[in-house]
Amino acid sequence: MPKEPACTDAEAQRTISDAALRTYHDSTKAVIDGTVAATYSVSSDTPTTVAVWRIGTVTANAGNPDGLSSGTQTNCYRVDASGNVTFFKVTVSVNGVTLTFQ
Repeated sequence: MPKEPACTDAEAQRTISDAALRTYHDSTKAVIDGTVAATYSVSSDTPTTVAVWRIGTVTANAGNPDGLSSGTQTNCYRVDASGNVTFFKVTVSVNGVTLTFQ
């Protein structure tokens, strides 16, 4: 789980993981470029919202024909008591370079 100023209440934090998803070169599914493992986490954010994190970890197969690189993408959404969802932040890290959009 990324360490962020918001979304850090350890008591409210719960994490689940999905099985890895495969990414393919094309629709024939003959060549696997890599896998994506997704982790989801929910934590308190503000007094009136929770933060929902989706962390996707990409593991590229060596020599994949599409140049897929290993890295992570973290999306964070805020959800209020009425169920309204607001995009909060996305962070992408590949080859040692991290970009954050907020």
